[in-house]
Amino acid sequence: MKNVIHHPAWLLLAAAASASCAANPTDNGSYGYKHIYVDNLASCKLPSTCGTQTNPYKNLREALSMVEPGSEVIVAGHAGTAYYNEDDGQPGATPFARQQFMQFPKLSKGGSAKATGSNQASTIVRAWKGTGMVRPVVRGTMKFGAWQSMAAQTGVSNLYALSWTVKGEGLGTPDAAHPGAYTFPVVGPQQLYRGGVALQQVGGFLYHKDSYDAETQYQWPARTATRLIGRIEPASGATPWLNLSDNQFYYAYDKAADVATLYVRLASPLAANETLEASVQQFLLQASNVNNLTVKDLVIERSNGSAYSSQNSAVMFNGNNIVVDGITVQDADAICVYLAGTKLTLKNSVLQRCGQMGLAASGSNQTVSNNTINYNNAKGFNEWWAGSGIKLIGNGALTSSTFDGNQVAYNYGHGIWLDTDPTMITIKNNIVAFNGDLGTGGIGVFIEISNSNTITSNQIFGNTNQGIQLKGTGNTVNSNLIAGNRATGIAQPDDARITASSGNTMKLNKFAWNDEVVNGSSNYRFAVQLAKGNTVNDNKYCGSGPFLSVGGVNAYDFATWRANGMDTSSLSSSKTVAYPYETNLTKPALLGNKMVGRSTQLIADAKSGALQTSIASYCGW
Repeated sequence: MKNVIHHPAWLLLAAAASASCAANPTDNGSYGYKHIYVDNLASCKLPSTCGTQTNPYKNLREALSMVEPGSEVIVAGHAGTAYYNEDDGQPGATPFARQQFMQFPKLSKGGSAKATGSNQASTIVRAWKGTGMVRPVVRGTMKFGAWQSMAAQTGVSNLYALSWTVKGEGLGTPDAAHPGAYTFPVVGPQQLYRGGVALQQVGGFLYHKDSYDAETQYQWPARTATRLIGRIEPASGATPWLNLSDNQFYYAYDKAADVATLYVRLASPLAANETLEASVQQFLLQASNVNNLTVKDLVIERSNGSAYSSQNSAVMFNGNNIVVDGITVQDADAICVYLAGTKLTLKNSVLQRCGQMGLAASGSNQTVSNNTINYNNAKGFNEWWAGSGIKLIGNGALTSSTFDGNQVAYNYGHGIWLDTDPTMITIKNNIVAFNGDLGTGGIGVFIEISNSNTITSNQIFGNTNQGIQLKGTGNTVNSNLIAGNRATGIAQPDDARITASSGNTMKLNKFAWNDEVVNGSSNYRFAVQLAKGNTVNDNKYCGSGPFLSVGGVNAYDFATWRANGMDTSSLSSSKTVAYPYETNLTKPALLGNKMVGRSTQLIADAKSGALQTSIASYCGW
């Protein structure tokens, strides 16, 4: 008989835990913090004692529930393995979508004796560092299998159905029969994925189902009810699921019976045990009333916020002295990120492909710098009400804040939008390009009833509407390149909400070929259309005109413009230079067809400075 060596149970458990995470490099964390480690390839869960480097939490939500001020949460990232609200993303027998995923109950005011407000100890949540580690991916989806093939009974190849029973916590209503309890209705998915491929939604809603009478209606609510919007493909026929094309899905909900079925048609058959991921989660990260928090190097994706209510964000920070650095928020079905509070910083991050907006914000003394905010309003909300790259709006809106060095491009609406009341905002050194392409939206920088802001040293080009629309007073627009926008370079249209857009200063700007791309040989290709009562000096104009307008009086040459009391500085100048299509250029073109084609090369040229240099050379400045 061989000798048997008996080890204490605690030693076996420790060895197993260590082996499960043996591939992770050493990351001892920052000095002075209590360290909490998380790894979704580990096995430790509450109520066990977890969180050390050798025995990390498996569930991210559980780990964050234990975080107090002075903690550093270190999250392991593994390629191809995301974090879900529930372990491994499995829905269980009675699937339930929690309203929040990542949250900080012990950091919020009143959540802990140590949460003492602005003087509390700082907290960090970040990616595990070291060779072989990747940024952790946090998803608002669940994995659904057991799809029923409908091909035999319908004659439609690769058509599948799933009885949909997921209930949403955020839609709960008090249960009269059980005081203190809630009833939760079924919440439909707004997004469906096969691996890394997003399937196209057919029918359904931009907002949750109770906002509408008809299942396939996808209009904006009553205030613009006649305007069809959205990139949701309209459903057709009494049984729309029979008309699906490859890689499309349809959510059929019978409100009277409260029965739902999710249909999907795929380009190829499902493999045995293959799952599809459906977005179910409202908030993927919600930090409410927190102070002194830093979040770094996470990827957060695939929320389902608009199934709960309008204008939801996947990520919401509310508090004081919060730093968000190097995160990616993508494929949220409504807003990527909402910042609220004082001294918040969002930097070095990517906000992309979100359904409605990239960024919304309110509060004061915020800094948004060096971010990439691209391809938002992907679901096609009304670009004059709610679709944009960045939008700041309304009473209590953002004040005394800076947007510096961001790329805001290819959003299906306006680029940077200050809508009613944001004040003392500095917009500088940004590239604001190629926004629009849905309808009449697509203003590069939209200052709408907003005063005392500064727009300086930006490159604003290729937008499908005006470069800048400026409605308000006391705004300064200086040292910007405003080129190749499909409407006026700077415009001040009348608005019944204000008496005049006066008292603004525009100087040292360079205007080139605005309002020329779509108007062709029109006699009305305006570089600038301004109201009276503004100060305009030291600017340069280049284009087929340049045509200018002041107080409704058109000036078809620069002498008339000066005669009307505008741009009287001796440093102001104009050049009549044809729009430079590539065939007309002797040097490698940085404009022309590339501008019309919305070329990403022009973004790179703007970053390197080559775009400004090329235009200056071509215009003879």
